[in-house]
Amino acid sequence: MTGERVLEVEIHEARLDDRLQVPAIDLQDLPHSRKRDDDAPFRSDRTAGLARPRATRHEGRSRLVRDADGRDDIRGGLGYDDDARCALLAQGPERRVVRIREERRGIVDDSVGRNDLAQSRSDARGADGHRPYARDIAVSSTHVRPDDLATCISCGLCLNDCPTYRVLGDEADSPRGRIQLIRTVLESPAAPSETTVEHLEACLVCRACETACPSLVPFGRIMEGAREVLREREGGGRAARTMLDTVARPRRLAIVARLADIGARLGLARLAARLPGRLGWAASLAAPAEGPPFRGVDRDDADVSIFAGCIMREAFGETERATVRLLERDGHVVSVPEEQTCCGALHAHAGDGERARELARYNVDAFSGSDGKVVVNAAGCGAHLKAYGDVLAADPLWAERAKGFAARVRDVSEIVNPVPARARRAIRVVYQDACHLAHGQRIRAQPRALLRAIDGVMLVEIEDPERCCGSAGIYNLTHPEISRELQQDKVRKILEASPDVVVSANPGCMLQIAAGMRAAGSSPRVVHLARFLDDPDLVMAGDP
Repeated sequence: MTGERVLEVEIHEARLDDRLQVPAIDLQDLPHSRKRDDDAPFRSDRTAGLARPRATRHEGRSRLVRDADGRDDIRGGLGYDDDARCALLAQGPERRVVRIREERRGIVDDSVGRNDLAQSRSDARGADGHRPYARDIAVSSTHVRPDDLATCISCGLCLNDCPTYRVLGDEADSPRGRIQLIRTVLESPAAPSETTVEHLEACLVCRACETACPSLVPFGRIMEGAREVLREREGGGRAARTMLDTVARPRRLAIVARLADIGARLGLARLAARLPGRLGWAASLAAPAEGPPFRGVDRDDADVSIFAGCIMREAFGETERATVRLLERDGHVVSVPEEQTCCGALHAHAGDGERARELARYNVDAFSGSDGKVVVNAAGCGAHLKAYGDVLAADPLWAERAKGFAARVRDVSEIVNPVPARARRAIRVVYQDACHLAHGQRIRAQPRALLRAIDGVMLVEIEDPERCCGSAGIYNLTHPEISRELQQDKVRKILEASPDVVVSANPGCMLQIAAGMRAAGSSPRVVHLARFLDDPDLVMAGDP
């Protein structure tokens, strides 16, 4: 296991070994520029010092503080001892957004200065009082696997990689803190507290913590299961349910996409973006559609099939057609099964597990007429399609079929071969890593190799390229403040690289970054990887 190269773990009398102390982070190398594709040497370099013999024990360690009724106390983090060794950020940051542009991640810097980045806000009175989070609990739900929860050893290496922890600065908004909250929720069949729900809903499910974790905690799967538990116990928001229902209904989605396209082309969205609050923010994300919707052909003689998705099919038609052309240039015969539907990723992230499983069954059946590869060009869809084996693992009638389907799924960058080409002019390209491609599918090198194969393309890396842009499905609509903060930070880093074009592999990222570029008064285009590879000169000519 990769984690064995990074740290040693001993569980003895409910304590964690001294060697799990997290060292100070080099502030000159916060972007964690290590390679992340299962590269053990780079992982070892990043955590150098973690496993050195007998690191000095910190005087204060985290403990879960409960209120008089025995419930989880998370209003000020995961509890707070009044006579804690040192104070945290003055009175907060509680549930407010902390600016991370000028301050350079002030929350993290502040924690590094105190050498307690990996602790909760509840510093204990001394080393003897340390009690790590419990790993073995009685789980009252089948949606979250006890074995998954047990993999977390509360080491804290995930904290600096978690976007919401860096913005909000609260242990309960970190992967480690959220896992503990999930444990407390599962210990009882009672409805969770409002604050517990807030902390769990504030997660982007970007899965950056999975990349950082030496114990390989499947956080995305845990969070999806936990949110399903929340939905069963306290229901969900009507607005979120309406949005999720829309993307899974082709006719309704087509109408909504058409209206959004008209509004964007007439300038109505631009006017609405001036409105205050959530309405203005949502309007700022609207953009004209890429030509007509995509309608493919279902072919019996095909060797690859395209998963066209829902939003991609309606709003990114040119990207879909470019994907077909790229595959055909490589000699593939392409089919687009008619019966396919929404992948269900948004539903799974939102806790609507039953609907997600229903959609998974539809798609497994829709692609059952062939044993060829299933090619997808949306990172979020691809990560979820590859997880269908987990999604339907508890269904004896579909488990094996789902596992077989998942094994056939490939991102387009995994299928298309680099082809030497020449652009008419030099082009500075920033490639933006979509979270569910980099963290969810471990795909980082392939898109860059395809871009570098084009003569005239200068690939420019940005600071902290794998940090989430804040889109995260419908997260930018349900949590606009945090989303805007992450968007602005991402756009700032992109603009520092002075690109001619920004390339990404996920529709949500493209809309989020393009909106940020417009707000910053910047001109670089934001396009999908497939569309740029298909014809970089056409992209630079500004063809819509």
